[in-house]
Amino acid sequence: MSSEASTHNESPADIRREHQTFLVSGRIVFETVVALREQGDRIIDAEPNLYFDFREVTRTDSSAIVLLLVWLRKAKRAQKPIRFINPPQSMVDMAQAFDVKSFLSFSAE
Repeated sequence: MSSEASTHNESPADIRREHQTFLVSGRIVFETVVALREQGDRIIDAEPNLYFDFREVTRTDSSAIVLLLVWLRKAKRAQKPIRFINPPQSMVDMAQAFDVKSFLSFSAE
């Protein structure tokens, strides 16, 4: 099976509320990042506390790091706390490689 065919079987990217957090699921890749950014921007505009949980993310590329940096900047401008919980190891590794891990407030819960 080609990698392209296997990506079609993965769940689409989405963000949904789960208790006090926002659960990000599916793929955070170039094809999905714009829609995720729009969803996240609306959440950042509307919510006072921002906890994004990535435990259901199935795949990432470098656009995931850009997305988190954009959300971080937007939250800081709005003077709202933001945390990124349970990032997949691929996101942690990319953040480390890009020397931005210390900015991203990663935590496991």
